[in-house]
Amino acid sequence: LRNHAVLMRRQQKLPEAEQSVREATSMAEALYGRDHRYAMAARATLALVLGVNASGKRDEAIAILRELVATCNRVAEQQDNPGCVTYQHNLGHQLSQRRDFGAASAAFDGAEAWARRLFGDEHFQVGVIQIRRGQLLLEMGRPQEALDALAEGERRYVGGGQAAHATLW
Repeated sequence: LRNHAVLMRRQQKLPEAEQSVREATSMAEALYGRDHRYAMAARATLALVLGVNASGKRDEAIAILRELVATCNRVAEQQDNPGCVTYQHNLGHQLSQRRDFGAASAAFDGAEAWARRLFGDEHFQVGVIQIRRGQLLLEMGRPQEALDALAEGERRYVGGGQAAHATLW
């Protein structure tokens, strides 16, 4: 159901996507418990669907992502969950779309710190977050800081990405 929801989202069939992912979330929470990685991933997919501009449900998406980040920080089993990087990153993106730049910046700070702790300073995921931060800084009217962040992000994305893929195989 979660994969079906992602497909429906890509096709802009938002009501179908939302229904599928809500069903997947309910099933995952019933089977594994609310704080399990699978249930959290299902809620993150729900936030992704709800965060699409056309859905008009960005506030609900932000609330879900904030709750996921809080769970990541509260539950010991989540301390090594790579999904927690994504939840914070996506929270920053949703907040920047709402033009809540201070909160978005704080979310990106958290995502970057989590990524560095889990993956290392040069990992491509750190670069992805830095690129997103550069985009945020541009929106905030801080072009020089944006260029610096974008350059660092690109360096890590290209260099860290190659290193990361080599270690997977």
